[in-house]
Amino acid sequence: TISFRKKKITEKDKIKKNPYISKPVNRGKIRLQPETFDEDKKSIFLVEDNIILVKLLQDYLIKDYNFYYAFNGKAALVKLESSPDPDLIISDIMMDNMDGYEFFKQLKESVRFRDTPLVFLSARASDSDKINGLEFGAVEYITKPFTIDVLKASIDAIIRDHETIAQKELDTCESRILNALRSPKAKVLLDRKAAKYNLTQREKEVLYYIQKGYDNHEIADTLCISLDTVRRHVQNLKEKCNVS
Repeated sequence: TISFRKKKITEKDKIKKNPYISKPVNRGKIRLQPETFDEDKKSIFLVEDNIILVKLLQDYLIKDYNFYYAFNGKAALVKLESSPDPDLIISDIMMDNMDGYEFFKQLKESVRFRDTPLVFLSARASDSDKINGLEFGAVEYITKPFTIDVLKASIDAIIRDHETIAQKELDTCESRILNALRSPKAKVLLDRKAAKYNLTQREKEVLYYIQKGYDNHEIADTLCISLDTVRRHVQNLKEKCNVS
């Protein structure tokens, strides 16, 4: 037989009625990285009241994106005014001072930010919550907890798709402008300007391509003349048309 020595229970061994499990996180000890801008990177603005999550996402995403953050919607609106325009905004919904819905509502009223895609990132995970978020205008609704690799893939896809749509809209706008410049009416207006300001044929040609949005290098290549000649014609146009 095996015998065990009896252990006398002391006060230290007794379970207290309200045991102390762990200390709360000290926000002062969490160090976020500086917010810097690199023109070669896309920019993300995170609105999230959980500093631990902000730190996690910043550490993971900052190598690929300019990363900016605020801890509630009200602070985000103020900070956005002095920050580079973000390519994507990610926002929590349940926050003090201003929740995600109110933040997004005010964002859509801003000419500067109303076309910026927004993703809701929330612990509210019911189907009705997701539907409400998407109907409100969010391009995606991601529930907590989430896989950070999935979030990163979603960010990449949203920014890429938004750029594609923006480029198509730009191409369409440019096409309309060029068609207008090629119209008989545009030619008549150009002829009137040439007559009014006594422009030479070459100055008229340079003015035509300026109206089309060409820069000096493109005009030189198109007209097979030197860059200095283009600059001289542009200077003559400024003087004849009284443009400073």
